[in-house]
Amino acid sequence: MEKIKNLLLLLVSFTLLGGCASSGQQLIKSATSVQRTDVFQELTAPGTTPAGYADLTITSSLKTPKAGFHLIQTTRQGTGEYQLLVNVDGQPINIKGSLSKENTEVKYGDPESGEGTRYRFSKILRLKSGAHHVVVALPDDSVVKERNITLTEGVNSMVLEPVYKSGGSGLGQSYRRERFYEGVKELRVLLNGSVI
Repeated sequence: MEKIKNLLLLLVSFTLLGGCASSGQQLIKSATSVQRTDVFQELTAPGTTPAGYADLTITSSLKTPKAGFHLIQTTRQGTGEYQLLVNVDGQPINIKGSLSKENTEVKYGDPESGEGTRYRFSKILRLKSGAHHVVVALPDDSVVKERNITLTEGVNSMVLEPVYKSGGSGLGQSYRRERFYEGVKELRVLLNGSVI
């Protein structure tokens, strides 16, 4: 009887996990579709923000394995095609990052040490100040975050920090640590310096 309970619990867990992954993929797919085109305009450089508007600077810096790191390349990690997706109130934008090869000294506890590709994403959007619904995603890592934000008039900043998956060899959980080689697990969203 105990084995049957454990089996049922395991099946329910897999179903729930599968549902979460599926809903994440659906949210990414929904965020790529254009529902509006009048929410924001892209700026090439900061400037004087008109009354009633907010300039939102979106930045992120993260590291992926170099192209071809995995035996079977299933993602665009390490290539110019790896992008950050941002959707504000139904208007999407794909942000290409500037990328560079990076080989830093391997240090225990540093999730970004080692050889890989560094991406720096940056975009400035001008939109009306006030409440907005934002979706940010790394489609190639199946990572997506959805947030309601409030922008004040003037300059605002949104920083997207990567949290990497845990990996490593050894017996037990104590040997497993966050490493960029494992991919991005989630994005930590900071609006004007505060985690949201």
